Amino acid sequence: MNFRGLVYLFSLFFLLGLIALAGIEALYHWQVYPLVVANQEIQYQFRDMYIDDLDHLANNKLLGASHQREISSADDAGPFLNLQLYWMPKAKNSSDDLNAYRQTPLVPVEVRESLLRIGGEWMRKNRRVLRLKADFSFFDQVSSYAFWDLEGTSPIASLISQNIFVLPSQLPIPESSDLIAATKLRLMKGAVDGQPLLALQQVRQFVRLLLTTENLQMVQTALVILDHERKAYQYYVDELNFDDSQWEPIDHESTHRAQRAVQASHGYLHLWTSKPLMDKLFLSPDRPLGYCAVLNENLPLPYSVRPLLEPQWPLERSYRSQYKELDEIFSHGKTFCRLKYLRHFSEIRNFSIRYPGPMILNKLPYSRKLFGLKLLALNFSGFDPYIAMVTPMSRSESSSN
Repeated sequence: MNFRGLVYLFSLFFLLGLIALAGIEALYHWQVYPLVVANQEIQYQFRDMYIDDLDHLANNKLLGASHQREISSADDAGPFLNLQLYWMPKAKNSSDDLNAYRQTPLVPVEVRESLLRIGGEWMRKNRRVLRLKADFSFFDQVSSYAFWDLEGTSPIASLISQNIFVLPSQLPIPESSDLIAATKLRLMKGAVDGQPLLALQQVRQFVRLLLTTENLQMVQTALVILDHERKAYQYYVDELNFDDSQWEPIDHESTHRAQRAVQASHGYLHLWTSKPLMDKLFLSPDRPLGYCAVLNENLPLPYSVRPLLEPQWPLERSYRSQYKELDEIFSHGKTFCRLKYLRHFSEIRNFSIRYPGPMILNKLPYSRKLFGLKLLALNFSGFDPYIAMVTPMSRSESSSN
């Protein structure tokens, strides 16, 4: 081929490359950019409400205090509780030592269904606890511990030991509905055996342990249990003449605000969140409730798509500064959070997942950014409670107009 032919061939490839880049840019502005902008707008819309919730919780002794790292491993409830509770989902490709963990729920499914049928009358039906088969004996031991490590002596530890990485949504944890049902039964028993104070104390201690698990679902479970604890307390006062000065329940407004704030913290830790807001929320000495849990929940996915988003070719979008911010937050969290699972896979540089879409397109420069960023944008959540607060207002305003 002569020189002129080579020039033509090069020009053809160059033109095709420009067309491909233009197509990728068009797809970005059509499919990905609107998602990112919509997510940023939601973050901005509810920022003041979120900060107001955090301010409200700041002085709450249980929900406002940041949980510090444990002093002694002897205070860890993990070696006891992790074996006592029922974990779901069952870890795949894991070793046989998982047979050492509980194989059936604490509260059988039919008993849980019975509690659901009772509805809000579950405390008034407290004598049913005498004939419902369930195991909530672990409550008798919770006072011995100061924190609960889910990631040591557990199915999660088995994944760590075998270098099996899964995203947080697939990570085995104690089943929330099982824990909530067991808590209700423990509170019902407090009415039957005439020891309401002991029941309240054990349930509150279990809540404290749940808040130290560094797991978002367990933190949310703790907040649900606080609402059940308050309902049982009111029953004890109204029906059993329990001295209300012996106990201080957490009010509904505080648990409701805490649920909103924990979910919103999850919604703010993203690549596209503005740096000033990320610094304020995640690098400040004042850590919101569930801080370590949010890091465990949010960091694995962006680290999994890092090979798609961080490398940069000429004219390719750069996310290096955003990953630098995430790394800084991770380093900050490691000073007071355990983060065993996250630390391990960070150290061995293994956050490998199967990327959606055609393999060649989610590996190639330029197009890989589309797949990586869209995957993150589609996994955006955490603001539904705030959206629910403003939606009825919006409907009433539109109907009046």
